[in-house]
Amino acid sequence: MKYLLILTFFLLSTFSSANEVLLKINNQKINLTEKEKKWIKNHQVLRVHNENAWIPFNFYDKEPLGFSIDYMNLLADKIGIKIKYISGPSWSEFLTMMQNNQLDIMLNIVKTHKRSEFLDFTKPYKISKPRIYTKKNNSISSINELKGKTIALEDNFAITEYLKIHYPEIKIKYFNNIENRLKAVSFNEVFATIATPEVAETILKKHIINNVIASAEINLKKKSLNNFQLRIATKKDNKTLINILNKAMDNISYNEKTKLEEKWFVNYNYINQKITKKEREYIDKNIFKVATTNNWAPFNFDTEENKLTGISTDYFNLISNKLDLKSHISIKTSFTDVINSIKKGSSDLTFSTTNTKEREEYSVFSNTYEKFPIAIATTNDKKFIPNASLLERKKVAVGKGYSSYYLLKEEYPHIKFIFTNNTKEALELVKKGKVYAAVDILPSLQFYINKSFSDHIKITGTTNLFFELKLMISKKHKELLSPINKAISSINNDEKNMIYRKWVLSTKEGIDPSVFYKILIFITIIFMLGTLWNYQILKSRKLIEKEKSKLKNILENIPVPIMIIEDKSKNIIFANEYASIQYTIPLEKLVNSNINIIYARTNENDEISQTLYKVGELINYETQYISPFNQTLNVLLSLVPLAYDEKNCHLVIISDITKLKKVENEIKELNSTLEDRITTEVNKNKVQQLLMLHQSRHAQMGEMISMIAHQWRQPINILSLILQNILFKYEDNKLDKQKLQEYINKGDKQINTMSKTIDDFRNFFKPNKSKVKFSVNDILDQVLDILNPILLDENIKTTLKFKKNVKIIGYPNEFAQALINIITNSKDALVENNITYKKLVITLEQTKTKTIIDISDNAGGIKKSIITNIFKPYFSTKLEKNGTGLGLYMSKLIIEDEMHGKIKVINKKDGVSFKLVFKR
Repeated sequence: MKYLLILTFFLLSTFSSANEVLLKINNQKINLTEKEKKWIKNHQVLRVHNENAWIPFNFYDKEPLGFSIDYMNLLADKIGIKIKYISGPSWSEFLTMMQNNQLDIMLNIVKTHKRSEFLDFTKPYKISKPRIYTKKNNSISSINELKGKTIALEDNFAITEYLKIHYPEIKIKYFNNIENRLKAVSFNEVFATIATPEVAETILKKHIINNVIASAEINLKKKSLNNFQLRIATKKDNKTLINILNKAMDNISYNEKTKLEEKWFVNYNYINQKITKKEREYIDKNIFKVATTNNWAPFNFDTEENKLTGISTDYFNLISNKLDLKSHISIKTSFTDVINSIKKGSSDLTFSTTNTKEREEYSVFSNTYEKFPIAIATTNDKKFIPNASLLERKKVAVGKGYSSYYLLKEEYPHIKFIFTNNTKEALELVKKGKVYAAVDILPSLQFYINKSFSDHIKITGTTNLFFELKLMISKKHKELLSPINKAISSINNDEKNMIYRKWVLSTKEGIDPSVFYKILIFITIIFMLGTLWNYQILKSRKLIEKEKSKLKNILENIPVPIMIIEDKSKNIIFANEYASIQYTIPLEKLVNSNINIIYARTNENDEISQTLYKVGELINYETQYISPFNQTLNVLLSLVPLAYDEKNCHLVIISDITKLKKVENEIKELNSTLEDRITTEVNKNKVQQLLMLHQSRHAQMGEMISMIAHQWRQPINILSLILQNILFKYEDNKLDKQKLQEYINKGDKQINTMSKTIDDFRNFFKPNKSKVKFSVNDILDQVLDILNPILLDENIKTTLKFKKNVKIIGYPNEFAQALINIITNSKDALVENNITYKKLVITLEQTKTKTIIDISDNAGGIKKSIITNIFKPYFSTKLEKNGTGLGLYMSKLIIEDEMHGKIKVINKKDGVSFKLVFKR
């Protein structure tokens, strides 16, 4: 026992001595005064606050964790003290504990006037730029847009105190942590919240909250709150501890702090290639003069509050934050002024340009931080432009001094460039017809087109050049290039996505967002195909002649008449045997003859030539042809524009649609029998009703033929595109026998679709001779199959409410025609009244005694003064050319006289309801 006590005493003495030695080493290293050393000796354990969920700064997960926790532990090691972390209370409760001496230190706290009354603060150990977080569809650009809205904050936060005083119009709802605040935004409980991106983005990713984004920076008049300067706070009367902490913070090396940032902020602000001490000193001692413009949307432009914003602006702010770069931005009138200011030395850098040989004489350029193709914009009537060589010797507008000009000039020196002050002015010249095209980086062109020119101008193609966005730095500050490149290399996908979500997914105007990346992908694909095609042409004209021969062989063996006709001369420069047979003209005579050679065998005159050749358009034209056996055949001419032998031509496909026309006539004949049955059954006004019925059938036939044409449109266009694809594949030397068979099979499929359409209409409109029990559900489905293409074209949303399969007794086809009349009537009302959100609701229900079909719309209803007249013959509210006044009258005859039901109409809140009632 005696030896045990001696050993224990020895160990305690040794430990105490070692601790004093370590304390002495640390104290000497951080240059503490005797008073400070004594204070540390008397306060070996400090109570420090630990939050629950402020990830990645300060949170609890079985133990205290986070950047602030590790930073405090590092300070404690240097000072020679221990830390007792207090977890659990809210932020407000921690502040109260500090006032009541229940806590020694608070971490990651922002200094405010109110807090300074009872706390002292160290210098900042971390700076974070807060952002406003909203739902994607509620994106804003300024804190002023929060006025009158409710946002989520925590009580006693620095930003909370400031907003309550300076923005009383903003309503605040309090939450106990950032996670609950972001969820409240996601579930529409509040409009927005304000948070540091390091914390917010971590929470959004962890909890898979995909509908909340960083919309804007806060930009308050009180500049200190625009960047949260995170500090350590102690009680007001504890000056000694503040001094110790500041000295310990000075003793933390750059590498030590970088390791902590690498551990906790790798996805947000860590520069992978570390900044050297020399680079750090150079950055810290300079305030860099930045020049840019504010008229190049969406890269750098002014908001309504005259705040510079945009894609390039956001990237520059991100790079500046990573490097703690101090700068002053001056706005120039034109980009030429920006370049000249750097050349003359009055500015140090700009951030939305690219390198040229001339600029490299006095500047250095960073690595690329983003790139986009240089695009071509023309009026809507121009054809696709696969590459910029087609612009040579044409007038093309471009911004004066723009990088797009220098890149294109070097590659295509024969383009006649017309200089403008900006992209918007360039597009104005295109609209007025003063230039053929405008060129600029794709997002900028698309932004201004969507905003001001969408009715007149389109993106027609891209060049083979890409605009690589870089920072341009004056050679007098070339030392800045290395840290700038390190910052660019550290930009990760999360940071890029934050910028993309802001400018691509959530932009209020400019790039349609929903449309920008589809356009980019489409143009890129077309560009790649065009480049390949152009390369093959330039590579070997002999190869093209050889391949052209193969193409002729393919076209000659496709079992339909085909011709290629040159647009300007209208001469037939190619025809296959099937065309020769079709027109009974020898092939050698047909080729190289004018198109007029076939007019002698058509029922048309010279107007066909005027109609068919609208250069650059895909046309379907129906005509008749007199066969060698004096038979009149119906043919469909499909014309596909193409370049052949370096000439503008049309590929003409001739399809015999005689059988289809025959079926169409059969449908007319079958429908005409309905007159006989109605005439027999109607006892009053027989002659008058027969006349009305005849007129009604004519109207219905017109609608039916319109529907057939609508159904045929897509298969016919697909057939044309299939043949065009055969041509393109052949020219790209990618057409083999298997691929050709595949295209032929696809063509057969479309022809079968057209044939089936005719069969469907013929069967559907065939009159019933006797009453049968039929499914109302099935008839409604068939009716909507016919009407859906037209309803979809008019953006009418159709909702069906069927509870069960309902059957009634009657004439199914006549019943269907009545439904078509009623639905078509609602469709016409929705269109004529210019309803924005057009709705059609069809409800089917059955009780013990009756069956009810309700057809309702939101077209505004029928005037009370005329609602009782709508079932009378020849009564119509439509223009004379659009209605006969017989549709609803015939529907009433079918429902009430033939099927012994009831049809009635009533106005409801936003439209009208037709009710068809049948007894069970």
